[in-house]
Amino acid sequence: MTPDDIQHVTRSFARAFAAKRDIAQRFYDSLFARAPHLRAIFPEEMGLQQEKLNGTLATLVREMHRAPILGETLDALARRHVYYEALPEHLPLIGDALVDALVAETPGGLSRAEEAAWRAAFAWISGIMAPAMADEFERREAARSAGVAPTLPPGAIVRDRQRAARGS
Repeated sequence: MTPDDIQHVTRSFARAFAAKRDIAQRFYDSLFARAPHLRAIFPEEMGLQQEKLNGTLATLVREMHRAPILGETLDALARRHVYYEALPEHLPLIGDALVDALVAETPGGLSRAEEAAWRAAFAWISGIMAPAMADEFERREAARSAGVAPTLPPGAIVRDRQRAARGS
């Protein structure tokens, strides 16, 4: 991901934020149309889930220029999502659904450069999340094989409580 990509993502997200509810709705509609089997791992009522998506996107965009910090955030996010039954192979579906939602719902749409920047950003994000998810899945399976109940990754509950306390 280049500095130009970061600038395109940041600027387009400033426009997209006004339509965040529509983007979140379109994202999940698109994701479930692509992969109906994923609907089962989400709650029936999607309002809170959509808010979480919007908060996560805002954090990712805000921290994009600070790769080491964002890398830690993405690693923790990936590991936590293994417990929600997310798999690395879901990431391309998620990326495509996200970009499609941004293209369709961002006021003024996305330019080709902005769309390419979002795709580059999500490829970078996936490059961090996929190995972390695979590692967490192996850790969880090793615990099960040893007869130990798998636990959330270290610090996950604390981070979730901190996020809830600050409303993100």
